[in-house]
Amino acid sequence: MKSHMDTQKPQTDEAPSPGAKQHLLFVDALRGAACFWVLLHHSFASTPVPGGPLHLPLYLLVRFSDIGWLGVNLFLVLSGFCLFYPLAARAEPKQIRIDLTKFARRRAMRILPPYYAGLALFAAVAAIGYGRSTGHWNWLVAFRGPYDLLTHLLMVHNLRPDTFGSVSPAFWSLALECQLYVIFPLVVWLTARAGIKQALVVTLLIAIAWQSMCYFRLGLSMGWTSDYGVLYDALPGRCFEFAAGIAAALLVARPRLGQSQKALVVWLLALVPGLLAVLFVSRFGPLIDQIWAVVFASILVWLASTCNARFERVALLRSIVWLGTISYSVYLVHQPLIAIISPHKMHLPATAVGTILAGFVRLPILVGIGYLFHLLFEKPFIRTGKTRVSRQSLAPASTS
Repeated sequence: MKSHMDTQKPQTDEAPSPGAKQHLLFVDALRGAACFWVLLHHSFASTPVPGGPLHLPLYLLVRFSDIGWLGVNLFLVLSGFCLFYPLAARAEPKQIRIDLTKFARRRAMRILPPYYAGLALFAAVAAIGYGRSTGHWNWLVAFRGPYDLLTHLLMVHNLRPDTFGSVSPAFWSLALECQLYVIFPLVVWLTARAGIKQALVVTLLIAIAWQSMCYFRLGLSMGWTSDYGVLYDALPGRCFEFAAGIAAALLVARPRLGQSQKALVVWLLALVPGLLAVLFVSRFGPLIDQIWAVVFASILVWLASTCNARFERVALLRSIVWLGTISYSVYLVHQPLIAIISPHKMHLPATAVGTILAGFVRLPILVGIGYLFHLLFEKPFIRTGKTRVSRQSLAPASTS
């Protein structure tokens, strides 16, 4: 679930301004971290761990993996950021305009070819396995052939419980992503006309109102079901995360003195209630997604003060950045592969240790297959010509 910078300047000249920084490695690093968190979630979440101090590391890993679905929240914030950052770097918010035809064409060419390749692959696997699914392949149960395929082709499969998790359960977020693209020009227009604060307020109120309605209908839940996903994860409930990414992009493109320190304070203040909510209260509920939108948007603004060279020098950070560059492909293929390459298939015991051991053996396989998928179906459609400029391009614009 990856979004690259792809927008247009209101004038005919499409070259970015000399001070604009087109490629931000910290964004790729966050994208890689989000991808890894999702992989941990689908690999280790809800794994029963025996008690005792010897199993404490396994317990902490499972608890961290339990909330790995937050990687999707981070992806949504990054999506809004990456779409708006080039616009904000080229023009004042009030002057920003979007060529809708070009925007739609570029988004389609960037997102759809790899998605359709993955859809064709796993629809074929689901069709072959239909009627023969087991507890290890329970995602095949919901697949019903042409109907499911059509809803996925049209990116509307996230609107019904019976298609929400079919073909590949992770595909629901790609449909939401495409639906967020539809409202992106509206949020940009609102930002240009009324300001980013007003855009944030409007999207926040819409998101809270929608998820409050979901709460009165379904209540809270620590677990996931397609009924909860269809309602709580519908576009109105997730629009604030997208807008929070747009706000972060504006601050990074046009920074002010002291904003990095302020972002760190906001991050710390929002992180505590956010963790308490998802660890002990509910995965679904009003304000939860919105709090994490603030957490992730604050991280973006805070990391903007970090130079690219740091991500290039440190081996671990380089690896995370590299994972971020292929995260869309890894995300597309990972969940069915996790079901296929199960501890049962590896002849490992169905214990906490066996499950976790299988997960760590499987992780490099998932990334490797994702990388091959990236080379075949994603890289040919990525626009080239990105440049990197110095960290000085993000010097504070003013003190006001």
